[in-house]
Amino acid sequence: MTKIFYGISIFFLVLAYYMFVPEVVCTVDWVDSSLRPINGPFYECNGRFETRHIGYLEYTRIGSDVYRVSEVHGGILPPRGLRPRVPKSFVLIKFDEPVDWDKLQGYLGGRYLSDGKVILNTDGKAVLALTPALDIAKLHPVPGSATGRKSDYATDGYWAILGDKPIKGADAPTFRQIFAFELDGAEVESQTKMEFGRDKNSVYYGDSKFEGADPDSFGLVSYNDCRNPPPGIQFNSDAVDRGAGWVAVDRKQAWEVDFTGVTSLAVTDAELHVLQNDLKRANAASKNAARKEFDESMCKR
Repeated sequence: MTKIFYGISIFFLVLAYYMFVPEVVCTVDWVDSSLRPINGPFYECNGRFETRHIGYLEYTRIGSDVYRVSEVHGGILPPRGLRPRVPKSFVLIKFDEPVDWDKLQGYLGGRYLSDGKVILNTDGKAVLALTPALDIAKLHPVPGSATGRKSDYATDGYWAILGDKPIKGADAPTFRQIFAFELDGAEVESQTKMEFGRDKNSVYYGDSKFEGADPDSFGLVSYNDCRNPPPGIQFNSDAVDRGAGWVAVDRKQAWEVDFTGVTSLAVTDAELHVLQNDLKRANAASKNAARKEFDESMCKR
């Protein structure tokens, strides 16, 4: 009787497994560092490969090649009978060239990788072949004007860089990032996609010199929440909704900034004066303790 009971129990457990335990449907995409498809080694999804964290990402070695491993979840698959199905996808990004796996380390919080000979970005693209060579061991974020915010630019003391590109003509010792602030002093997160910097000589947009701007008076003020720039200044509403209602201003002129680039603004002397005062207010407010909510009263003129 006991054997019959165990047999029935096992039968129902197996039945429950195939009816209710999700079936993982796995795929693997093999790409190069530019995310173009390549022919990778065969990988059985039900198998496993060892990974290790370098910085905040995972990497693996398969044969003599090193890959960044990206695991993607999501999507909906129709059930097979009563059994649910869960999609699971891996993207393996192959490094541009062989590296010494045992010496591979992350730098600047994992934004760069190096084995002591070659420098790569997180996707395994070999970068920054500079002369003299970038001293990655000394690489650190440049100073910025936002409290607690790490700059997107970095320097080793000789070079100032952004991503995998050097900042053309920059004076690294005096280089700093310029952040955009709301009128209440809140820092704007969309700055990660629109980088500005300055040194003792020039202003920079991305990795290139921003001609005509004065580094001593240049700054960025955001009207994302206020939506009330001075009369005559009009923003593209879609751009503002995406967090791009910015004005760049110095002692002589003003520009509109959005995700498409920087456009010169035709402003009167009075409008320029208001913009300059808004920049002063935003910069002064940024030095106060961070607010939990936007202070709309700061918007009113």
